[in-house]
Amino acid sequence: MVSRLAAAILGIVAFILVILNRSTDHNPSSSSLIEVISSGQSQGSHGLSRPTSTSLNGTNAGTPKHRKLFPKLSGFLDPKSTKSRTPLPLDHTDVSVDQNQTNVQHPVVATYSLYNVLLTIPAFRRELYLLYYHPVKDEFHVYINEQKDGWVAALKNRIYQIMPMLAYALRNHFPDRFNGETDFILLASSGDEPKLDCSCFEKVTRSQYPMCRNEDFAPILQFGAVFQDEDILPTLVTMPVWHHLPCLRQWQQLKTICQTYATRALAAGVVGGEEAIKARVGGVTIAAPPLEQVWDSLIPQIIWRGSDFGFIWCIHPLLRLIDFETDIAKRISLSQCRNNARGILQCLLQLWEILTPRWRAVFWTLQAEMDAGEANTSVKSKGLSPKLPWIDAKFTVKTSDIKKMDRYTSYEDYGLTVAASDFMSLSDLSHYKYQFDIGGGGGTTFSGTIEKLAMPGVLFHHVTSTKDYYHDDLVPWMHYIPIEEGLSDLREMFEWALANSEQAMRISEAGSEYVRSWANPKVIEQMYNKYFVESVRRVVDAYQSSGEDVSAIMKDQRWTLIAKGSGKDLSLVYSKDTK
Repeated sequence: MVSRLAAAILGIVAFILVILNRSTDHNPSSSSLIEVISSGQSQGSHGLSRPTSTSLNGTNAGTPKHRKLFPKLSGFLDPKSTKSRTPLPLDHTDVSVDQNQTNVQHPVVATYSLYNVLLTIPAFRRELYLLYYHPVKDEFHVYINEQKDGWVAALKNRIYQIMPMLAYALRNHFPDRFNGETDFILLASSGDEPKLDCSCFEKVTRSQYPMCRNEDFAPILQFGAVFQDEDILPTLVTMPVWHHLPCLRQWQQLKTICQTYATRALAAGVVGGEEAIKARVGGVTIAAPPLEQVWDSLIPQIIWRGSDFGFIWCIHPLLRLIDFETDIAKRISLSQCRNNARGILQCLLQLWEILTPRWRAVFWTLQAEMDAGEANTSVKSKGLSPKLPWIDAKFTVKTSDIKKMDRYTSYEDYGLTVAASDFMSLSDLSHYKYQFDIGGGGGTTFSGTIEKLAMPGVLFHHVTSTKDYYHDDLVPWMHYIPIEEGLSDLREMFEWALANSEQAMRISEAGSEYVRSWANPKVIEQMYNKYFVESVRRVVDAYQSSGEDVSAIMKDQRWTLIAKGSGKDLSLVYSKDTK
């Protein structure tokens, strides 16, 4: 009991040190925080300047390695120009299949044993599971740490996507290894990003606290986003995100393409998406017109809808959600902001250092809509076409969710729309020319990237401190337009896309072609082998048995047996008796 209390205290102290260290490194002055954008549009008519900080928190000084992976992406001959980026070749034929080759060099997995597994477990806050092959019973057992994870429906869903597919792969791809002779243990994680203790993210704390010394960690199969900076957790093994597993499992067991991939491939590049291809004349699906015929009809705005969620909290602990009463109304009462719509933007600018990327996109939208509204007042009197805001990014909240809607009603009092109550389907989104996939809690999106790659519009891809398993198959400026983590170059990339319409269209075509390739049996076989079989093989080959009774050790560690089976199936066995 005393040792556990001491470990907990050490963990808290370590995390406080991390926060203090980051606060010291990331404390820009107000003048550096609210800089004037260098593209010639320096200030609006009301003196509000667009923040252009080169890192998420406004400065590069003292930024840890994983915080400055993505400097401003500027390939312009003249930094102030949006017309001089190096041209891309316009022929993007056959850009998809060869990127899923199985002959890539996978990182070597170091030899590990039960000892390394037990060293790894304390470093995780939650969503870490253990798969054990019991040689005497010739069956697979699944354990969870119920004290950390509980037994909630969402967690159950993830486990039952991951573990049956893993056990099936072990039994069928490695029959000579799983023959009742030698035990085997592996760790799997399903967090949106690995739920590592926040104390273990910085090098200084990793060296000070035993639970964070990752050089002796066991490999961890990560079925979510992984860190771009491999030093944070070098034993991570990248696996397909858990919500993609149903389609890969169908291929694993039936060798057929799932309906999701097949339909998405048909809808790729089609205005109206899946809803449009369901329209039939005489039982024949209507063919999509070439992108050249519809490109100019797409709405020339950056479009985004999504939840108001945190953002990789352990990497960016200063970022948080905005509360109107404590963050905005309080500043107005102290006369730090004016009590009008423009004053709300002033307040948000003062909070820029703590705004998540999604809140920053919403800020750009509020400013763009106000600027367009004021400009259109004079435009109407001259009989000219109204100006369209360059971005439309809003949170989506169901009107029935009164508690969440209440968070945004105060903005409505000032004529500002932060959250849209009207749901936008994929069909609705497909009518826009510039798609955006802003990362959420784990730094990526569950399905937004692949869904928006499929659309006729070009994808502005949010490049963050994490990535999903297939992101390395995508090539910036071939499949997408990259946007840095803090969105500092978002307006610049928008202006480039406007000025280089043909190149943007070709990028969109390549993205759609990549999505179509996922319905190709050759490609899906390569993906399954590359991202599943070969990753598992490296872990199987690295394990060394200690000969100890793992079941007894897991019971001593207070881990709960929740499922077991032969590998062809796993049956739920959870009950109070299995603790």
